[in-house]
Amino acid sequence: MTMYEMQAEQFKALSHPLRVKIIRVLSENNCCVTNLAKLCGEPQPQTSRHLNALKKAGLLICEKKGTKTCYKASSPQVFKMIEAAGEIAKKRVLDSATEIKNKKGAK
Repeated sequence: MTMYEMQAEQFKALSHPLRVKIIRVLSENNCCVTNLAKLCGEPQPQTSRHLNALKKAGLLICEKKGTKTCYKASSPQVFKMIEAAGEIAKKRVLDSATEIKNKKGAK
C-alpha cells in the first residue's frame, strides 16, 4: 500500500461524524467501549463498529483490561489532524455566513 493510499484510508475512516466525535472524546481521556458509547450518546454495538474502522485505519489502538477493551489514539498527530479539520470547517461556516449576509445586503 502506498503512502497516498494509507492517507486516503485514514481520511475515509474519518468520514463519519461519530468517528470524529469518538476521536474528540479520546483527546480528553482514553476510554473503554462502554464509556465511549455513553459519552457519545450512541449504542455500544454502533460505537464498537466505528472504533474498529478507526483501529483498522491505524488511528486508534486498543488494550484489553480484563474483560474491557480500552482505546486511545495511535499518535498525538491524530488529534492534530482532527483539530486542523475543525479549523477548516469553522472557516467554511464563517465564510458561508458572510456570503449570506452580503447577499442580503445587496438586495
